[in-house]
Amino acid sequence: MVTVGPDTLVIAAFSDSGIQHQHNLVRDIKERGATVIGFADRAGVLPHEFLDLAFTTEQPLDGIPFIFIPQLAALASAERQGINPDQPDGLVAWVKL
Repeated sequence: MVTVGPDTLVIAAFSDSGIQHQHNLVRDIKERGATVIGFADRAGVLPHEFLDLAFTTEQPLDGIPFIFIPQLAALASAERQGINPDQPDGLVAWVKL
């Protein structure tokens, strides 16, 4: 939460478990100025009042099937900034084979 601010994009998957905690967290993130995109498999779990964009689907959003959404957002951002995501600056191999 320390680094969340107006330049932050949060992509959140909402579930039926702990709805109030999820809503409180997104409210706090939104109060810090972040842009928030919410995904859920039913509209009833989305806190629309704290979301800039909301998506619902009939498919579960758990794990690997959901991960492509933030990856596509990161790729588009890198391309817009002229960054090659396959060769990021400052990346040093920890293990050399």
